[in-house]
Amino acid sequence: MPRVSVIAALYNHEKYVAEAIESVLKQTFTDWELILWDDGSTDTGLAIAQDYAKRHADRIRVFTHPGGANRGQENTRNAALEKATGEFISLLDTDDFYHPRKLELLVPRMANEEVGLAYGKAELVLEPGGRKIPSGIRHEPEGNVFDALVLENFICAGATLFRRSLVERGFRFDPTFKTCGEYPLWLEIARDWKFAHVPQVVAYWRSHATNLGTKLAVQAKAELVTLRERMAADARYAGHERALLAALAKSRYDHAAELYNALDLAGTRRETLRVLTDGAGGAGLMAKAAILYGVAGLGKNPNRVLSKLKRAIWESRHPLAAFSRRRKQNP
Repeated sequence: MPRVSVIAALYNHEKYVAEAIESVLKQTFTDWELILWDDGSTDTGLAIAQDYAKRHADRIRVFTHPGGANRGQENTRNAALEKATGEFISLLDTDDFYHPRKLELLVPRMANEEVGLAYGKAELVLEPGGRKIPSGIRHEPEGNVFDALVLENFICAGATLFRRSLVERGFRFDPTFKTCGEYPLWLEIARDWKFAHVPQVVAYWRSHATNLGTKLAVQAKAELVTLRERMAADARYAGHERALLAALAKSRYDHAAELYNALDLAGTRRETLRVLTDGAGGAGLMAKAAILYGVAGLGKNPNRVLSKLKRAIWESRHPLAAFSRRRKQNP
């Protein structure tokens, strides 16, 4: 029976960390270890984790950076990877939690040695209130998934299981990206390995006022542009040029749309012009880019009105977007 190492980077999650740990303790698959690494928390989250480690010393270990430093999520995950002893790695963000059958469902999908990563469905937990809703992800392929994955990240970190042998081969989380999380690693794995999927919900991730992505939307879109630019120029991805160029065009348009929401009209026109010049995004994306380029040229006063109208239309079609905006306004 293979062992699973659950690794969790902890940072100021005193409100949620106990539920995260309890969700590991409740796993129906029992051959696991939990490695919690604190990233300089300033609340009581570390003390809560240490208390669990005292009570479950044979299963749970807690680490901190020297001097209690804050080194960022990806550096912290990489540090935890070095302590892992299991055949498989399972990620856990300490404001999220697992379904009790997560490991039971995913471990068997790793029996095929061509599979580097297995994943399942995740549900959103809306805070405040704790209401659970589907993630909205509809495309969940198996096998060679790189071309689909580079266009859209359809995998939730907590819903995954991957091989520790990848760590031994040098695969790591990339700390140069502050908002992309585990996505660069998923793409690197997908370049050479097959993915497997289970249709069940295996994890839950919270959407709340302190999520990183809710604060840094423009930076997040800009980093996706940088990530796809790097891959498009990397010879290791030479067999995926078409998918990479399409994904790059999409990410540039998404970046432009986020800049527009921030009323950075010069940035909007710069990014949409690149989409139009490159011409790799398909007719629909090109049309949207042309419209956004023209609208951004009208100046700030008209665009304040148009931006509010655009947001209202988007939120009418995407209720979660409206919820997120209200939550940020009234955390």
